[in-house]
Amino acid sequence: MYTEIHQLKELGLSKTQVANRLGFNVNTVSKYWNVSPEGMVDMRNRVKQTKYSAYEETILG
Repeated sequence: MYTEIHQLKELGLSKTQVANRLGFNVNTVSKYWNVSPEGMVDMRNRVKQTKYSAYEETILG
């Protein structure tokens, strides 16, 4: 998803055009529009840590 959005952005398409072409909501496209590849890695890591952090002690126990 991230890569597709940025490829179409580089072609000069607007957020709305990208959203329509990919079948995403414009808000989803906006979320990733200005995110760097490094920022995307940080976003994914934060989600993973948050998702499992509530169960960490149970899993390790």
